[in-house]
Amino acid sequence: MLLCCIAAAVFMFVFYARTRKPVKNALIGMGSGALSLGAAKLLSMGLGFGFTINVFTCFVSVILGIPGVISMVVLNLLFKV
Repeated sequence: MLLCCIAAAVFMFVFYARTRKPVKNALIGMGSGALSLGAAKLLSMGLGFGFTINVFTCFVSVILGIPGVISMVVLNLLFKV
């Protein structure tokens, strides 16, 4: 699992480094991921499925952004973790 997290971080670093404004794009991606994690937490409380915020979910949301949060919600709904 740690190896997958490191690979995702390296991939996103390379992705943001290739853009015209890497710092701005990285901050926007990280901010949108953090906000979507908060929205997913509120949504999970309203719909009744458990979605916890821990170090792993924060890492995924900040590094992978909105697609990471969406994939965590879908996996949570599919496997009821």
